[in-house]
Amino acid sequence: MTVPKTARGPLLAATPMLVAIWAIGGFVLSLGPALVRAETGSDSPLVGGWFVFALTISGAIAVLVMGTMHPLRAFVVGATALAAGVGVLLVGVVGHQSVLLFVGAAIAGVGFGGGFQGAMRTIMPTAAPGERASLLATVYVISYLATSVPAIGAGVLASSWGMTATALTIGSAVIVLALVALASVLLRSRRASALRAARGLQHN
Repeated sequence: MTVPKTARGPLLAATPMLVAIWAIGGFVLSLGPALVRAETGSDSPLVGGWFVFALTISGAIAVLVMGTMHPLRAFVVGATALAAGVGVLLVGVVGHQSVLLFVGAAIAGVGFGGGFQGAMRTIMPTAAPGERASLLATVYVISYLATSVPAIGAGVLASSWGMTATALTIGSAVIVLALVALASVLLRSRRASALRAARGLQHN
C-alpha cells in the first residue's frame, strides 16, 4: 500500500480520529454488554444489545443527516460528539448511572458516524483517482487495527483490572485522540486558509 504524497498530511491529521472512532466501536461491540451487565446487574442480553444499538443507530442517523455537510464541519462535529459522548459514558461508569451509559453511547455514535464520514471525505479527495484504491486500503487497515487491537487489549485488562478501570482507560484514550484529531484538523485548515490568503495577495 502506497499513500499518495498529497494525501499524507490529511491522513496523518485524521488518523487519531480513525483510531478513536474504531477503538470505541470495538470496545462497545466486544465488552459493551459486559460493562452494562456490571453496571446494571442485569443478565438480560437485551440490555447489552440496546447499549450496542444506541451507538450504531445514532451513527447511522448521523451519516444520513450529515451527508451534505462540509467535510471539515462533519469532522469537527464528529470529533466533538465523540469526545463528549465518551465523557458522558465515563461519568455514568464512575457514578454508576446506567442511563448515562446509554446517553453517552448515543452521543458517541454521532461522533462515530459523522466523524468517520468527515474523515473519509477529508482524506479521499486529496488523491488522484488512480491512487484512491491504495489510499482507501490504508485507511481501512488503520481502522481495522484500531478496532481489534484495543478490543483485545481491553479484554486482557478487564480480566485483571476489572471493567470499570478498563472502561476508564479506553475511554480516556479515545477522548484524547478525538481532541488531538480535532486540534490537528483545525490547525491544518487555518494554515491552508492563511496560505490561500497569502497567494491571493501576491496575485493582487
